[in-house]
Amino acid sequence: MEKLPTAKEMFEANPILPPGVTRNACIAFMKTFAKLHVEAALKAAYENIEYTEVDSSVPYVVEDSILNSYPSSNIK
Repeated sequence: MEKLPTAKEMFEANPILPPGVTRNACIAFMKTFAKLHVEAALKAAYENIEYTEVDSSVPYVVEDSILNSYPSSNIK
């Protein structure tokens, strides 16, 4: 799996802070936001699993049923 940037790395690449907001508070907020979306994405993936059969005895998970279960448009 591709290494994704951490909240700290994302912040340091785009260090824009509203007045009165600390760097650590911003990073903590980003982590909370990301955790909410990861939890929602995993739940959506679980609920959207589709199976097909390669043969009569082997169920196969349809990859797109997982990969397309949580659209990036949910992250706003």
